[in-house]
Amino acid sequence: MDSVFGRNQYVNTISVLFKNVAGASGGGEDKRLKKNIEYLTVYSKNRETARPFNSVYEYQKVSELVKEMRAQDISWKYTSVLMDEGSEEYVGSTVDGAGNEIRLFKQKDPVIMSISALMKRDHLTEEQAYDKYGHLAFQTAMPQSSIRPRVIQKWKQLGLEDNDLMSIRYVPRTGRNKGVEYRQFYKGNQFRLFAWLRDVAEEVDGTLYKKNLLGTFWDFVGETKNVNKEGQVEFPNGKKPERLLGKVIELGTRPTDLVLDFFGGSGSTAAAALKLGRRFISVEQMESQIRLEVERLSNVIDGSDQNGLSSDANWQGGGSFVYAELFSKNMGYLQDVIASKTMNELQSVFERMQSGIEGSTAPADISFRADLSKIEWDLSKVKFDDQKRLLVKLLDKNGLYYNYSEIDDADVRELLSDDDYRFNKSFYEDGE
Repeated sequence: MDSVFGRNQYVNTISVLFKNVAGASGGGEDKRLKKNIEYLTVYSKNRETARPFNSVYEYQKVSELVKEMRAQDISWKYTSVLMDEGSEEYVGSTVDGAGNEIRLFKQKDPVIMSISALMKRDHLTEEQAYDKYGHLAFQTAMPQSSIRPRVIQKWKQLGLEDNDLMSIRYVPRTGRNKGVEYRQFYKGNQFRLFAWLRDVAEEVDGTLYKKNLLGTFWDFVGETKNVNKEGQVEFPNGKKPERLLGKVIELGTRPTDLVLDFFGGSGSTAAAALKLGRRFISVEQMESQIRLEVERLSNVIDGSDQNGLSSDANWQGGGSFVYAELFSKNMGYLQDVIASKTMNELQSVFERMQSGIEGSTAPADISFRADLSKIEWDLSKVKFDDQKRLLVKLLDKNGLYYNYSEIDDADVRELLSDDDYRFNKSFYEDGE
């Protein structure tokens, strides 16, 4: 990657957790640690002028996150809602470390309810309750700040009684609210600070999502467990979760951008790109995997594939793709050599390599170092496997396929049908 892009174009290495390590897995545990991490290496074509990542946050429905945490026996803290903050009563002022005023207020007749109580009162599901009241939901915390001790000290100096709910107004000198008046709520005699769900969440189309800053460790254990169901094709080794590929695509591209995958496999990247409204080029050499990819993309287009990214993207089908094969040159001869079972078959392939078949196949490009007159076909002098390896070596590997730049060459043009010629002209020159 350094040699292709340049070392100074390196951006990040992301560690992706694909499986948890638990239980006995056979011998050798004390000699080699179990591998459960894969890596994404991120480079830029030009870091100085490249546009930034589209979003450095990942989003999850609050309702789904709550269910996940509950299933893992992890406590979810944002369960209280400030339905009515009551009226402010100014009680006094203190100062911050720079001598700037902090005004203290007692909140009279506030109303705080739990999410569960609101669900019962309004006959709402948990998801509906968070979507409706999540912007008012909070948890309380004991922050390590210089402001809170000053507030507590002033409250006591003023001789005020128990703190049901109080607030302060001041102008922060640092942080995201720097330079503008900011309001904070403290509850209880320990003056626990309100931490709002809205500060770490975002509403999208009426649904509340938890917003987490992306780092260089991504957990995809859950998606990996279900990856075999994606695309409705069997590909036991190497299939990547669509959500992982979708995250990469959304991080670095915009709708209608072009996504290039040199190792198409079962078509996971192409499927993810299609569902996310991107164009794509997917390249694959193995015939068995090409069939899988064509089948998978057909399932995506007709809407029958509802796994992977489908629910996230509200995928109902649509789109199209063009499938084209490279026009074989030496590749056809190479496959014929490999497929030969007898010396006679091998010799027949060798003769075609030299002369081609008029109107359908051109002669092979043979290494200029080869002296064809010295090739033996006598089984008493040469072994079949050795002869097969020799013919493979004779073929110029730089000429396995025809280049588009040769399409108007007379020898190449006569090998192409008019339809194939027009298709190539349109594909490479019309921009579609």
